Amino acid sequence: MAIVAQGPVARTSSLPDRWLEMTTSAGPPREAPLLVDALRRVGARAVERDGERVVALFPPPPDPEALLAEAASVIRASTSVADPRLSWQSRSHADWAAAWRAAHPPERVAGRLVVAPTGSVWRGGDDLVIRLDPAVAFGTAEHPTTRACLRMLTAHLSPDARVLDVGAGSGILSIAAALLGAARVLALETDPLACAAARENAAASGVASRIDVRRRRVVPRDFGRFWHPGGVGLRRSGPFDAILANLDAATVIRLLPGFRAVLAPTGWLAISGVVRVERATVLEAAAGKGMVLADQEMEGGWWTARLIAAGRPTS
Repeated sequence: MAIVAQGPVARTSSLPDRWLEMTTSAGPPREAPLLVDALRRVGARAVERDGERVVALFPPPPDPEALLAEAASVIRASTSVADPRLSWQSRSHADWAAAWRAAHPPERVAGRLVVAPTGSVWRGGDDLVIRLDPAVAFGTAEHPTTRACLRMLTAHLSPDARVLDVGAGSGILSIAAALLGAARVLALETDPLACAAARENAAASGVASRIDVRRRRVVPRDFGRFWHPGGVGLRRSGPFDAILANLDAATVIRLLPGFRAVLAPTGWLAISGVVRVERATVLEAAAGKGMVLADQEMEGGWWTARLIAAGRPTS
């Protein structure tokens, strides 16, 4: 079973005992990122490829057939699949968690970074182990965008850095940053279940004291002096030496002015979750905000880039 995009599934009292498992055909290989994105936009917690099928996990909806109809509409609008054939079944949380653990043995992902399910054994000397439990939050080292961001963190994060992780999901990137020596990580995520999973994963990885997980949908005005309707603004929390934005092209473009405003003069911004065809649009928007490409990766149709302020050396 090949993982397309999946999050760890941590057992908390707020999680349901059962999930809706939706199945559709995989479609053209080059459109895999578009299909994943379509399923995520209608609420998928995890997406995996199983042969010629794609399987997505959803919280149980009031009307499963209405969810299938919505998913079919979004898939038709986002891909070349004109007649997506969707089916569903109910699946227990325990079954899903067991399958997730079986599919995710400990794995070295970048340099000294290792991703391992909580409770698994890893003997690697001075390796840095990111502990994840099966949860309902996007973010494991199986997805190309996550792997690319982990490699960028390993190569470019400076000691004692201040890091902003927008769309933190399972917290995997925040945890990696803390393990690599970040002094402080602010992790922002909209989903309350993902926030709970990120906190649990940070604690299991031994870095909870340096990661501040907040439930927040980031909008441009958040980069002003104060949060709305109150609290500390991102300008006061920064400047940040590294910003991680594993989101989507439209959201990245909308937040670029704010990212630039709170980035330290020698800092960098990693953007991911962007499909190949959107690369030029994002780079043009970044250039308009005084940011240039330092390095990039392309894998499986997904583009990940590290941006810095114009005029700085790119190394």
